[in-house]
Amino acid sequence: MTYLTKERLESALDDIIEYLKHPEKYTHKIERVVVLTQATEIRDSLINAKTAPTWQHIGTAPMDVLVDLLWEGKRFVDCNWDHICQEWRHMTHFNQLIFIKNPEYWMPTPPEKSE
Repeated sequence: MTYLTKERLESALDDIIEYLKHPEKYTHKIERVVVLTQATEIRDSLINAKTAPTWQHIGTAPMDVLVDLLWEGKRFVDCNWDHICQEWRHMTHFNQLIFIKNPEYWMPTPPEKSE
């Protein structure tokens, strides 16, 4: 699968727009195939694109999975709900447990990138 960078996307869209404005310039079949292939790549990339997660009100947060929290303007990753203490918590890289009281927003924790 070919990933569309911003530059590649802009170039492909420019070609498609040019083709739509002046189809008479594209007399060779191969030129039309190239434009069609670019349009298909763009369509497939947009269909398969995952939307970036956005911050949601804390009242909608799931309490059975890890989430990222926004609290006092700081982002805390991989937080979980402590069912005993009835609070959100975060474990730092130094194994320090932080209880997060009244976070404002949450979002899903991004999946780990595979190499």
